Amino acid sequence: MAYGRGAVLWLVAAVMPAGAQVYQCEGPDGVMVFSDSACAPTAEELEVEEGYRGDARSRAHGERLRVEQLRHREQREKEAALRQETGSDEPRENPVEARTRWRNMAVSGRVAVGMPEAFVRRSWGDPDRINRSTRSAGTREQWVYRRDRSRAQYVYMEGGVVTSIQH
Repeated sequence: MAYGRGAVLWLVAAVMPAGAQVYQCEGPDGVMVFSDSACAPTAEELEVEEGYRGDARSRAHGERLRVEQLRHREQREKEAALRQETGSDEPRENPVEARTRWRNMAVSGRVAVGMPEAFVRRSWGDPDRINRSTRSAGTREQWVYRRDRSRAQYVYMEGGVVTSIQH
């Protein structure tokens, strides 16, 4: 049975003598553990207020903490599944943050690896020419931007995302 932090602190305060130490640790399964001794090197020492009885505000705070813990656990599980799927140890960027970053780059006229096609068009406009090569792994595009007679810039795309840039 899962209890909120407020309920656990109330129980600990009721059982333990005043001034006793309480530690909070994250267990191997991501569930918070409370103990009278440091349960891990990363244990967080909690303050138990004298006379703490777990009022409604504390219970609501405990519920918010429980929801936050569940969200963190779900996020870790999603990231672990993605790492296993992609074979990459790097966490995936939040989509909202990524769109904001791409939008800011496009407004300033920059293009970067990983940028979606729509933001490249916002940044540099339509390419002068698009060269496509189709292979078993998919279609690769080379977007050609002529800056003047002797200088061109190339943006390489796969799946609608920039994979490399050549200046």
